[in-house]
Amino acid sequence: LRARALAEFSPPAHMSEVNGKFILFARNLEKGHADFEAFCGRWSLNEDAVEKLRSLPLPLQMRVMAEFHPPPQMTEVNGKFIMFCVSLEKSSRPSTSGHLLAPAKFFARAPIVESAVAFGEQDSIDESVLAA
Repeated sequence: LRARALAEFSPPAHMSEVNGKFILFARNLEKGHADFEAFCGRWSLNEDAVEKLRSLPLPLQMRVMAEFHPPPQMTEVNGKFIMFCVSLEKSSRPSTSGHLLAPAKFFARAPIVESAVAFGEQDSIDESVLAA
């Protein structure tokens, strides 16, 4: 954490007193590290999955940790987690037109379910399908 704080801390050039700003920055890194460790433990991520998460820029790491919700019956999530990271990484890159790509819907429902929900016909679909 110490090396990361020193490497990433970048106060505005006009700021003459940076001690307080650095302390706040370091505290946020420390909290983020604790959140990172708790997330990895919650999902029992293996070394490859942890490294994939660690390789992402901090804002993308936070997004991945907030949005990753595999189906409850899934017991081994490492492969899905790595693919989820890759999908968000790709969706956060600017497209060739300069616009951000649409966010990935990794655990999306089937198009037929989405259509039924959009037209208010979800009552005709089995409840277990809608919960997926």
